[in-house]
Amino acid sequence: MFEVSAAAASVSGHGEDQNEDRVGAFGTAELARAGAVICDGVGSAEGSAEIAAQVRDLAMDQLRGAGVEAGIWQLGGMLAGATLAGDGQATTLLAISTDESGLVGHALVGNGSIIELEASRPRPELVRLRWTDVVLPQMDWSEGRPVLRSFVDAGGAVEVAKGLRETPPGQMRIYLACSDGIASDEERAQGAASDERVWKEVPRQLVRVLDRLGGDWDRLAEAPAGELGDLLGAALAETLDQLLAEDLIDDDSSLAAVLVRPRPLGESPG
Repeated sequence: MFEVSAAAASVSGHGEDQNEDRVGAFGTAELARAGAVICDGVGSAEGSAEIAAQVRDLAMDQLRGAGVEAGIWQLGGMLAGATLAGDGQATTLLAISTDESGLVGHALVGNGSIIELEASRPRPELVRLRWTDVVLPQMDWSEGRPVLRSFVDAGGAVEVAKGLRETPPGQMRIYLACSDGIASDEERAQGAASDERVWKEVPRQLVRVLDRLGGDWDRLAEAPAGELGDLLGAALAETLDQLLAEDLIDDDSSLAAVLVRPRPLGESPG
């Protein structure tokens, strides 16, 4: 059995009053369930914060009420059948959900990144994060540049990339969602080395987020369950604020995370 928590944060290089990202996180102690959502209003569709807020709220209600597997698997159909205000507006969607069993669901519409993190220890006092992307963004390159292949608007069906993962017994994981202002596959430059190896860039913004979570890993592993959401939220928000202060963010940029850690023996939820 696991303890679960979630957090989300957002900033904008255009100023907070111009931020069209909408984020949210929930943790329901009674149900031992948590989830987080990012909706990145599509900048080319003016005023998309309105539809981003609607989709965020609908997705949060779906994940909170339906649980991990049904919540994720039914998300696309629920959004396609929803009445959404805001003609001409559009948003991407990144969602993560988990419960005390350690089952984790993820869903993506559009672009951004969803990443699984675990700790390795080259030395007892050093935490180094191992991480991997778990979903590909939905992009079309047919015109020679990346264009969103899927997004949520008031027009009906959407393509949803979704999946389920099981957290290994006795291990702690963080599942991190990043809007395209932090990391998205189509924006990571690739280069070929002379020995035929291919290198893929890890954006500075993502490096900083990973460094912060790695530095906080032991605190997150040892903190009282009631403090997990605040600690995780502070890590995300403070990192975004630092990136913004250093002019490393020039667009709307959001982070959301779900933390899953083993429940101490003998403890029960609630």
